[in-house]
Amino acid sequence: MNFKKGLLLSCCTFWIALSFAQSPIQWAKYGNIAFEEGDLYAAIDYFGKAYRADTTQLQNLMKLGDSYRLNNNYVMAEKSYQEIYSRPTPALSRANYGMSAYWLARMQQSQGKYDTAGQNFERYANYEANPGSFFWKDAKQQIKSCEWAQNNINDSTDVSFNNSNFASNYTDFGGTLINDTTLLYSSLRFLKKDSTLKLAKSERTKKVQTIGARQQDSNWTREPSWDTLFPETDMHIGNASYFADSNWLLYSECPDYSNCKIKYRKFKDGIWSEAIELPPTVNLEGFSATQPVMAIIKGKPTLFFVSNRPQGRGKLDIWYSTFEKRLNDFKYPRNMGRKVNSAGNEVTPFYSADSNQLYFSSDWWEGYGGYDVFKVDVNSLRSTSKAQNTSQPINTPANDLYFWESPKQTIFVSSNRPGGTKMDGQTCCNDIYFAGISPPPEPIPVIDTIIPPTLLDTIKDSVPFIVTIPELNNYLPVLYFENDQPNPGSFNATTKENYADLLNQFTENKNTYLTEFISVAESNESDSLKELINNLFNKKVKNGLTDLNRFIDLMLPELKAGKKIKITIKGYASPLAGPTYNLKLSQRRISSIINYLNTYQEGVLKPFLSDTTTSGRMIIEQASFGESEASKAVSDNRRNKALSVYSPAAILERRIEVIKVVEEE
Repeated sequence: MNFKKGLLLSCCTFWIALSFAQSPIQWAKYGNIAFEEGDLYAAIDYFGKAYRADTTQLQNLMKLGDSYRLNNNYVMAEKSYQEIYSRPTPALSRANYGMSAYWLARMQQSQGKYDTAGQNFERYANYEANPGSFFWKDAKQQIKSCEWAQNNINDSTDVSFNNSNFASNYTDFGGTLINDTTLLYSSLRFLKKDSTLKLAKSERTKKVQTIGARQQDSNWTREPSWDTLFPETDMHIGNASYFADSNWLLYSECPDYSNCKIKYRKFKDGIWSEAIELPPTVNLEGFSATQPVMAIIKGKPTLFFVSNRPQGRGKLDIWYSTFEKRLNDFKYPRNMGRKVNSAGNEVTPFYSADSNQLYFSSDWWEGYGGYDVFKVDVNSLRSTSKAQNTSQPINTPANDLYFWESPKQTIFVSSNRPGGTKMDGQTCCNDIYFAGISPPPEPIPVIDTIIPPTLLDTIKDSVPFIVTIPELNNYLPVLYFENDQPNPGSFNATTKENYADLLNQFTENKNTYLTEFISVAESNESDSLKELINNLFNKKVKNGLTDLNRFIDLMLPELKAGKKIKITIKGYASPLAGPTYNLKLSQRRISSIINYLNTYQEGVLKPFLSDTTTSGRMIIEQASFGESEASKAVSDNRRNKALSVYSPAAILERRIEVIKVVEEE
């Protein structure tokens, strides 16, 4: 597949012209720096340029493959490793690129190519690996996994998973129910990237956060009231787990992606306590303790957690520790043993009290690829059954983690399976999926006694869903436009068009985008690209108006209360036209949104948009930047409309964003 077609799957282009100004050595140097900083998008860019500038330097192609792999881009990583391993060169040896065979097999396994993956695992084990090494043992184990997957490819449990509608383009994972309608989960989000999706320097220190979601009519939406409990810090704070029997909220706190400590907060008398760190017997100095979950087992509160502490069976193991109320402390942890833990990684434990089963994810035991969810019967903490794969659709060839279920049989799993909401590529990032949603509980009856509201009170169905003006910044909509709409060719700054009508026209033309975008693709790519376009229209383009309506509904009570609210809107346009035209085009797009606001719900906002109003006021500040803000990753080639008009990168660039909401005095 040529370079241009390879770009279609990642929906962005690289700065080709700039590559002539730097040597392969310089690009590789930048790539190594980016890789060490964890900026995989930049590493992919730089190592790609280094290799294309000198295709004899296989070390740059190997690092390109490693960067794709660590970003879970299985397709592009497979291509890189395949090229290395198939290259006839005396440099291919155990000391150099023999691992390309192992990672090639892993990437194929993660795409469900079990027959080919099994053959490459065998080649690696027989010709490249050091017998007795971890990777030799793992290759042997993965051969069994590929055989198992082929024999169990049609096995399935009777559940149907949905992608959670609060998911971001980035990484969302884990989760715990505080009550029947409130979920806490972990998220790693970035705000600003440059045109190659590289992170801005200020973003490279972004940390995992614990944030909330609330269930309304079987849908989940962001619940900002939890942000005060877990404000942004210089630590990763995630893996929250609520232990209802003691009203403990456990979580892990990590300065980096290791050295984690488990802490908890108590909920008592309507407030959460300060963080309490578990004792050194659990948080063993110099090692990680993370992913805590607690349950009552044989009458005793029992903590399950994940650690790389000594005397384990593999890399990350699952451990347990019982809480002795008499001593008010946790006993020294014990390993869950060989039927749970392996030479690989076992992570994300969850204990089901209903079935007396421990669920966890493993990248070792026989499965469909990556991490799969397994379960064991817990006859006692020292005696479990053999690990059993929970089958499809809980498991996929990609990574499947953080299985847990609510008392009402709602099942959650975190996965980077294809079809989620992704920033780049089909499998880059984890999303949270759920199945078996139960209706919300009946509202709690109103009682005469006035009780001061608490954090938990704000999320019960008996309390209206109201946000403050600063909290509106958690619900900022992004609206997408068809190419050169509205009023193509016009240099006017305003339009009579209404955004709702423009959106309808845009979505009706989806099939044109499908046809044109895949017209230059190879036949084996068409299904992936078709899915990419469908997801883009269904999850971004169409949802923009839904998000705008929600934003209006949340803002309306504040306007009716007499508040003056300033909304800053920023416009973007693709680089097909010049700066002057694109500036006017962005202004017309903002004008179409204002027209929609004036007609929303039979003009409910019209009084607040008037300059003469004496009560609540909605002030719209336009920060339109036209082509000067257009991403350099978007093609400006008029002759290649597949990329410059119909590609996802071009669609995503033609947008209007609400970027800020503030209260005016």
